[in-house]
Amino acid sequence: ETVKTIIDRSYERSAKLVCANIAALCLHCDGGKTQERPFYVVAEGSSFHKSLLFRDKLNKYMDGFVKNTLGRHVSIVRAENSTLAGATLAALLN
Repeated sequence: ETVKTIIDRSYERSAKLVCANIAALCLHCDGGKTQERPFYVVAEGSSFHKSLLFRDKLNKYMDGFVKNTLGRHVSIVRAENSTLAGATLAALLN
């Protein structure tokens, strides 16, 4: 029970921090003002897509804060190997 509580609170904190970062980027870029043109966030990795806890917690904070409080719309899209592609492009450009 203690381990479960520690894991749950860790994911809760992570979801809050990710939500704050996405909200800051959304406001900085002035994006997501309408539902037809949301602010897109590309996400990859097993922590995001396969976690039983994280995604639901993040969605809760995104809806509660970014959508309801800030009035911004964010769409999180899945990407495969985007980090690898970005690192390859960076290496080729330098």
